[in-house]
Amino acid sequence: MSENRSHDGYLNKYAYGLASPSVILPCGSTTTNDHFQRWSQKELCYYTHYGQQAFFNSFIFTPNRMANGVFLNAQYEGFSEHPTLNDWIAWSNELFLQNNNVHALEQLASNENNIEVWITLPYPSLYYKQTPNPLQQTYIHHPHKRAPLLKQWIKEFTQRFYQQFGNKNTLKLKGFVWPKEKLMSEEDIVLVKEVSEYIHSFHLHHMWLTQYGSANVIDWREHGFDVVVLHPNYYGNTPFDIDWITNNTIFSKHYQCGIQIPYGKGLLYDDHHIYQYLNLGLPDKCNYMNNAFIVFHFDGIHLHEVAKENPQLYTHMYTFVKGSYSKQPF
Repeated sequence: MSENRSHDGYLNKYAYGLASPSVILPCGSTTTNDHFQRWSQKELCYYTHYGQQAFFNSFIFTPNRMANGVFLNAQYEGFSEHPTLNDWIAWSNELFLQNNNVHALEQLASNENNIEVWITLPYPSLYYKQTPNPLQQTYIHHPHKRAPLLKQWIKEFTQRFYQQFGNKNTLKLKGFVWPKEKLMSEEDIVLVKEVSEYIHSFHLHHMWLTQYGSANVIDWREHGFDVVVLHPNYYGNTPFDIDWITNNTIFSKHYQCGIQIPYGKGLLYDDHHIYQYLNLGLPDKCNYMNNAFIVFHFDGIHLHEVAKENPQLYTHMYTFVKGSYSKQPF
């Protein structure tokens, strides 16, 4: 059995020597919130520490809407003008903004809590509009430019990261995340394979955050991914019932994937969904708490809010991450 596979089939919690669970950190604004999110040390300390104790130590920075109104989040493709090369550069600059984002994590890292960083890639859309203006920045979407320019972005980001943090043993770049949940087109499949190979040339990993039942998930190794983590599509206030979590875990065990755990507020979510995820992770249930590679997705809520408004839940999340959680009624 592969050391990256848990005894019951999941992608191992410690696959490739990586830290898990990881947390998605969305940056920028969204379709429903104009607040431009830049992660400060004050906000991130609720993720990295539970009081004086180490908490999460793996983080995924992912872009939403940039300051100029352009969406870099591939899930919102078509909600704004198509990104330009300048928008890609702006995403890189945001990540390295002094006292925010990666720098803020670096300030919180320590010998007792080494921190791992993942970066969601910008997406070169399949959209391409021929224009008589040779300076038009949409050329990043040209079919023959997608791979070279994305690899250029990866190279420049990686070099910049190592220049700034290369001597920091407490902060490590672990890899990049493919920006689309679905892998549908042949053009994207070809691109993913080429990008995966390029990422591996830096001795880094390629992650895919996708959904249970998505196309091409069962063939994820053929596309060069190292880490694939599935979203069960269960929120509590939708037609999908709790069986979607269980079915997702069965699928994940069979195809050696990890598990996403969403916690949010809004119309999709009820008050109990997070405890359903936590309880099902226990050894006598679906057994992913200590066995599977996990990614937490906080939707519309930050952990500093949870800590202040629902400290009991904050404590239960901490014990889940540390593997000592016990079943809670709700």
